[in-house]
Amino acid sequence: MFMSIGLFNRRRTLGAASALVLAMGLLVSLLGVVGASAQPESEAQPTAQDIEQRDQLIANQENLLNTYRCLFNVDVDAVPGRCPNPDAVSPGVAPETPSHQDLSVRDQLIANQEALLNVYRCRFDIDTQLVPQGCANQPDPQPTTQPPASGFTAITAGGWHSCGIRADNTAECWGDNDYGRADSPPGQFTAITAGAAHSCGIRADNAAQCWGANYSGQADAPPGQFTAITAGAAHSCGIRADNAAQCWGSNSSGQADAPPGQFTAITAGSWHSCGIRADNTAQCWGNNSSGQADAPPGQFTAITAGLAHSCGIRADNTAQCWGNNSSGRADAPPGQFTAITAGGQHSCGIRADNTAQCWGNNSFERADAPPGQFTAITAGLAHSCGIRADNTAQCWGNNDYGQADAPPGQFTAITAGGQHSCGIRADNTAQCWGNNSSGQADAPPGQFTAITAGGQHSCGIRADNTAQCWGNNSSGQADAPPGQFTAITAGLAHSCGIRADNTAQCWGNNDYGQADAPPGQFTAIAAGGWHSCGIRADNTAQCWGNNDYGQADAPPGQFTAIAAGAAHSCGIRADNTAQCWGYNGFGQADAPPGQFTAITAGEAHSCGIRADNTAQCWGDNSSGQADAPPGQFTAITAGEAHSCGIRADNTAQCWNWTTNLPAGVSWVT
Repeated sequence: MFMSIGLFNRRRTLGAASALVLAMGLLVSLLGVVGASAQPESEAQPTAQDIEQRDQLIANQENLLNTYRCLFNVDVDAVPGRCPNPDAVSPGVAPETPSHQDLSVRDQLIANQEALLNVYRCRFDIDTQLVPQGCANQPDPQPTTQPPASGFTAITAGGWHSCGIRADNTAECWGDNDYGRADSPPGQFTAITAGAAHSCGIRADNAAQCWGANYSGQADAPPGQFTAITAGAAHSCGIRADNAAQCWGSNSSGQADAPPGQFTAITAGSWHSCGIRADNTAQCWGNNSSGQADAPPGQFTAITAGLAHSCGIRADNTAQCWGNNSSGRADAPPGQFTAITAGGQHSCGIRADNTAQCWGNNSFERADAPPGQFTAITAGLAHSCGIRADNTAQCWGNNDYGQADAPPGQFTAITAGGQHSCGIRADNTAQCWGNNSSGQADAPPGQFTAITAGGQHSCGIRADNTAQCWGNNSSGQADAPPGQFTAITAGLAHSCGIRADNTAQCWGNNDYGQADAPPGQFTAIAAGGWHSCGIRADNTAQCWGNNDYGQADAPPGQFTAIAAGAAHSCGIRADNTAQCWGYNGFGQADAPPGQFTAITAGEAHSCGIRADNTAQCWGDNSSGQADAPPGQFTAITAGEAHSCGIRADNTAQCWNWTTNLPAGVSWVT
């Protein structure tokens, strides 16, 4: 990190909004200057001006990085000072006689910091027009159709997760599960709210309970009874039984300093909070860098706080917003509304005719509210959700790569790869979905008897028992050899299969010997990250390739099934118990006790089907990939950060972060 060079000073002078404007202007202009002067046209001695230009650019980059960090509550530990008004970074004094090394160190630092800026821009969908090659390809997600179940009575969208209250008053959350934000506790709830990385609810006894991130105390709900609750970026607020407001968690901008008096409604934004008083006037407190805490005079019936703007419904049912208006998020449309919600860079409301309307930033189609009638609506950081008139939930907006958007219809086989999935339909045709950057989701026509998805390629066995692969072929992993096969498997950059004579053959990347299949006969085979495993004719397991974490040290004894992940392996023993070995940094090798009929290993998690046909996963659950849904399954597969299975009715279901949707929820474009 550049602070170790010791060339920069910190001073607290800029708020988040002004720092963003200043840094953006200087950053764009100076990138051109440095880019031009960095051409190796000569070996002239660098000047002090060359250094000063680079130092100024580096300072501007760091100020912009800190602005993003504070705006989106990410990597805040790296911010000098405190969010949302960090210490500004300014250049120090340039050396009088700079060297070429002084220049090259700064040029490398500029490139590194610009790369990190682009990561933030793409991750949080801000200033994406400045990313030279554009953000990573994110094809439009296909709609999912989940079987309807019990409906919802309340819904809320957070940073990268959503929560709702079911008709039986139980809480259910889905999406990103970092910090356990989507692990809703059992029991009945009357209200629920999703923040940036935590969630809160009011129980049937009117007690408040929060779960998820608690680094600022935002999940430490105080004792006592509440009638309303709301979760912000790193703080929470509620209305007590006596109508007094109380907030807890981060108070860096005064957002947790609830004013005295009585309130009828309350809302928590990123760094500010708002409420409606007993006389129906609005009051906001906390960060006001964009005017988001300057509540207009007059009476309100509803209020909502977003990232840096606020909205409310007036006594005449018209909508009004104030604060940051980039992308038009504060330009409330005319007409009457019955509900309103403010998200990251967009807003949504329900009109008098019960249709939904959104405005503001529309990347990921977050503001493209679907037609039809709604009874509730909520806007998150980059997605929106609503409850339809039939009490089913529907969400739209950011949906990652769509790799967990299992298409409707019946399947007989399923497989999950890096960021794509494939299956065999009831008519024996192959279908793939998700990331298609290398053509890995372009399943060829014709009939297949087996299919497998790897890092960026896929393979299958045709009806005539020949093997065919498609997608990335940088290491020859898609060059399936001629001849007949009875089994096939795709790893990160290599593939393996079992021939008609039961011998194993592998092709593709062989950096660690993972494609050097040992001689002899095999009944099963699995290709992982940089290693491979198989079951021999005598039912013993054998692995080969990279063994940095012991993933190729197959334990002795007999096995009936085997799976290879990124750096771990799993198998089912003759007594139907599961055993895993290799890297266990996320608990992916801690196979639970009990009997299993199927097993699969992903990048850092594992899944299996139990003797009662229910699915169970373990290991990394940062994207919800280990949250196996209830019900019975006949097949299961684990990918990089998602999992899929085939249900007893032969329909496919997948689960991972924003696409880990519970029954009754559909995700549409």
